[in-house]
Amino acid sequence: MNSVERVKQLCKEREIPLYRLEKELGFSNGYIGQLRKGVFPDDRLLAIAKYLDVSAVELMGVDEQEKAPAPKKDKRSALINEIMKYVEKMSPEYQKIALAQMKALWQSAENP
Repeated sequence: MNSVERVKQLCKEREIPLYRLEKELGFSNGYIGQLRKGVFPDDRLLAIAKYLDVSAVELMGVDEQEKAPAPKKDKRSALINEIMKYVEKMSPEYQKIALAQMKALWQSAENP
């Protein structure tokens, strides 16, 4: 499940209309539905995660239920969640850099 599908699912579960999320976060009307790749820019991913009170890692598709039970992945996910607590306190430009680096690390670990 990609980030956009995950956001749509969470909004549906919480009975939050997408247009309300878009409006309250300052996105254009229909923005979420128009994303073709299913991936949000890093700054918007953080804003949505904060709005929905979930981690950005969860929105990126690293859901606890979907992960394989390999201990290495569990440790890595826990570490990323801890790091995200610090990233969310950074200024927007540093958040973008940190998230891009974390995505690259996650992908390289998944595809050695």
